[in-house]
Amino acid sequence: MDKERGRIVNPSAAIVIREHGGRPFYEAKFRYRGRQVKRRVGPAWLDREGATRDWRRRRGRVPEGWFDERAAHVAASQIVAAYSKDASEQERVERERRTRGVTFREVSHAYLDWLRDTKGAKPSTLSDYAYLLAETGVKAKRGKGKSNGHIMKALGDSAATKITTRDVELMLAAVAKSGVSARSVNKHRALASAIFNYGARDSTFG
Repeated sequence: MDKERGRIVNPSAAIVIREHGGRPFYEAKFRYRGRQVKRRVGPAWLDREGATRDWRRRRGRVPEGWFDERAAHVAASQIVAAYSKDASEQERVERERRTRGVTFREVSHAYLDWLRDTKGAKPSTLSDYAYLLAETGVKAKRGKGKSNGHIMKALGDSAATKITTRDVELMLAAVAKSGVSARSVNKHRALASAIFNYGARDSTFG
């Protein structure tokens, strides 16, 4: 995506004819940030021409769901615009993440994914941890209780690298004041510690 006289200009796409199983389709090719991108447009309203076997437009009206060259160019422009918008948004998110640092909430979700997919933790463990890491007001899977969301309320939006021991102690104090058992407070402490240890690995967030 380039800038021209103060306005954003999307890259232009070249239309290419491809074939699969004897059926032609249009493909859009364009470059974004120096990277070549290919996206399928749709079935091409084309036939092979006689001895030359060159592609030519079929006779008759183009049915719905098919593309002639003109319609393929229009669709390709829309594909490029959507791709550029999505890529720009992703780049913005990544820039913000690099500026502020990964949040404790993001590390927590990654930790739960790691427990499930890599460690193969028991469903009961995953359910218990997910409830402790839930946002305020989330209903428990068993019973009528709702999560107080102590961990996420205190730490969730903070950059993980900027959270101090005092921040964690204040969170644990809030848990204790809610009237839960000392065992529950220790569960919150152990989970927060496990998440920080996971996030500090070079293979995760470093």
